[in-house]
Amino acid sequence: PGLVLLAWTALYALSNTRAVRLIPLKKEPSGAGFHILLADGVAALLGVAMIFPMFVPSRWRQPGGRDHDGARPGERSPRLPVIDAGPAVHRRILRTAATAADAR
Repeated sequence: PGLVLLAWTALYALSNTRAVRLIPLKKEPSGAGFHILLADGVAALLGVAMIFPMFVPSRWRQPGGRDHDGARPGERSPRLPVIDAGPAVHRRILRTAATAADAR
């Protein structure tokens, strides 16, 4: 679609009558709107916006498949500390959940 929009805009720049003849549903409001998009250059901008992602790398990672924090995909980040709340905190969470369930 992006290449079609760019080619259509180039055709409009070279021969606007030929480009306008190719617009489907010219008599409908959508056809008139597309004509305005061609004339204003918005169709070309949309085409560039559709094509631009092809030139962006698919992964923004360092060589070796590591993320920005040094971890491989699916691994825990070496920069994040392991927080162990301990059994007392786990018991308090379970008690709170049981109390809430009994209150219902």
